[in-house]
Amino acid sequence: MTFATPILLIGLLAAGIPFLLHFVSRVRAKEQPFPSLRFLRQSLVKTARRRRLENWLLLLLRSLALAALAMAVAEPIRRWAHGEAPQRDPAAAVILDTSYSMSVRRDGETRFSRAKIRVGDLLSGAGKPALATLLVTSADAPVPPALRTQLDTIRKDVTAAEIAFGSTSLPAAFARAVDRLTPANPNGSIYVLGDLQRRSVEPLLQSSALARAEDLRLFFVQCAEPEVHNVGIADAEILGRCIADGPLTFRVTLINSSTSARTVELAFRAESAKQSTARKITQTLSAAGRDGAAATVEFTERFSEPGEVKGDVRILSADDLPVDNVWRFCLSVAPRIRALVVQGPSRSDEAIAYDPGAMLALALDWRTDEQASRPWPLRVQRIRANEVDPEIVSSADAVFFCDVPSFSPTMAEAIARFVREGGMAMFFLGPDVQVENYNARFGPSGVNLLPGTLGASRGQVGPAAAVFETKQVDTDHPLFAGLFDRPGEYLAAQTQRYVKLSAGPDEGKALMTLGNGDPLLLERWVENGPVFWCTTTASRRWTDLPSQPLFLPMVVRAALLSDRRPGGISTYTAGQTAPIHARGAAKVRVMLPTEGSAPSTRDLPRSGDEETVRFAETQRVGWYRWEALDSSDQVQASGAFAVNPLGPECDLSAYTPEAWTGALRARGLRNVYAGTDVTELRARARRSARGRNWWDVLTAATMFLLLVEMFLAHRRREGEPWRRS
Repeated sequence: MTFATPILLIGLLAAGIPFLLHFVSRVRAKEQPFPSLRFLRQSLVKTARRRRLENWLLLLLRSLALAALAMAVAEPIRRWAHGEAPQRDPAAAVILDTSYSMSVRRDGETRFSRAKIRVGDLLSGAGKPALATLLVTSADAPVPPALRTQLDTIRKDVTAAEIAFGSTSLPAAFARAVDRLTPANPNGSIYVLGDLQRRSVEPLLQSSALARAEDLRLFFVQCAEPEVHNVGIADAEILGRCIADGPLTFRVTLINSSTSARTVELAFRAESAKQSTARKITQTLSAAGRDGAAATVEFTERFSEPGEVKGDVRILSADDLPVDNVWRFCLSVAPRIRALVVQGPSRSDEAIAYDPGAMLALALDWRTDEQASRPWPLRVQRIRANEVDPEIVSSADAVFFCDVPSFSPTMAEAIARFVREGGMAMFFLGPDVQVENYNARFGPSGVNLLPGTLGASRGQVGPAAAVFETKQVDTDHPLFAGLFDRPGEYLAAQTQRYVKLSAGPDEGKALMTLGNGDPLLLERWVENGPVFWCTTTASRRWTDLPSQPLFLPMVVRAALLSDRRPGGISTYTAGQTAPIHARGAAKVRVMLPTEGSAPSTRDLPRSGDEETVRFAETQRVGWYRWEALDSSDQVQASGAFAVNPLGPECDLSAYTPEAWTGALRARGLRNVYAGTDVTELRARARRSARGRNWWDVLTAATMFLLLVEMFLAHRRREGEPWRRS
């Protein structure tokens, strides 16, 4: 509120004149007894209170009338926060939503192209801003330039803007916009052109930049259609090790953003040099916002030969957003794991249940001669302790030592080197183990693979001997995760005798614990590889663990933890850095995916002896190929990786303009306008901020107060008796 002539507000002092006159002119009448009127006393007392109220009311009305008259003369005007609402923005920051949900296509037009047209309208015509800057929501967007008067340059930036298939951040772009406008341009405006997707705009409600934007005008231009028809791949993961004949599970999560239920056909495809696989699944999803609008689908596949595998999971049903209908993957399948079982002394007449080497070999490869053709990711070799040497260990991927009496310093060093390079070693301790030798070779004074100190064996063996129950199993560890539905099934193993292992909390992690608190299985990582210590045997001599359902998956999973074989998953989200292993190459050449033409290339020089080159230009979606070249440009190695759009972006649930306006006003913002048309939003803002002259209103109110005062005063005079002066 402001006034055309604020100096005239001094007239407000006149509002105190009636009160001053009232107190100055008060005269207390002299009391005089008059016997003939003594019967009127009771009537006078009753009317005195009413007269006193009327007097004060008249006094108040007269003061208000004088105050209103003073304000009316000063001409009060209600204005916009910082002056009259301008016909054009003095400064504007335009935020263009580049998340790939803006790729939704309807009737040959995308949301993104619609937004670009509206930005062009915003920067043209009589209402175009005097200063402007353009920001995009891409996470890797460059720092926006300062406000500029050259709007043609900004229009070219709008034309060149592209969809980002990786992460985006509206709060970050909004904060930059506020920084550009305040405090130099406190009357500026921020225009956000997007689809009001919940995933994009809800983080803005928690942004501290909103509080700094309370004096700015905020325009949110909705560029989305009222309804959408889309089912997208929101998440995908590959479970398992990429090893020949190893099972891989491809788990895909679908989300329906349509207003009605949808049934889609999902296809899985994988190709390698010697294998091609394809299969389909039909999935029905409920309408968006209801139970069943999201569903998880799984495909399980084994690849029999090592090498490169490319494939995808694809939604075959057409919808409004094709980019989220495909999830690509690229695998490097490693050769089968070579597992070596080294066993201590055993008697030839013992049953297999009491032979730890035989029990381990059977658990690691359960196939009989007739089943040898069935796929299995492990190849098992079994040898005696006196046959093992450093060369045999180094040729393996996973080594199991069961009841080996002792080790030489050379052998201990070879095992330690094997583990540090990514190999897996598991020790089972039995009756022939020489505790002092283990402590000396593998303890802190040796190669430091032992997570503590070994002591004497505990417990007795026999039908009448006591047993130690299994009290605890780490069911979250990769060796045991997801094996059983009931926790009690993990605790079925009973042990009669074991080797005491005293380990501190920082020396190793207990994966299985006995009822008395002593560890049954411990894990220790040494650089790149794990070492497991089982304090009992791998046979029935001391425990029934080898005959429990837990045992087979435990040792197989332990073998698969070996990282000695090259292989893995080369699948990334747009914007992520892709590592390329190119040892010894002079440079790396990357071929980028393109549509309808030969892929463009990028040459990455290598520096020093680094084994890995990191490629960060992964904004495009598709398959990338790379080649490691020597100084003569001869190919030394090659490979590929896949890049996919950010999965959660396919959830297209959005705010309506009305709901979004309400959400922002609940945060204390008042200059907020949301809708589909830029011109209409500007007009609404001008109407809301237009100045209003209250002079006529106050003048009318003053006249009304004077009339009321005259009426009450006249009524009082008519009710009073005639008095002589």
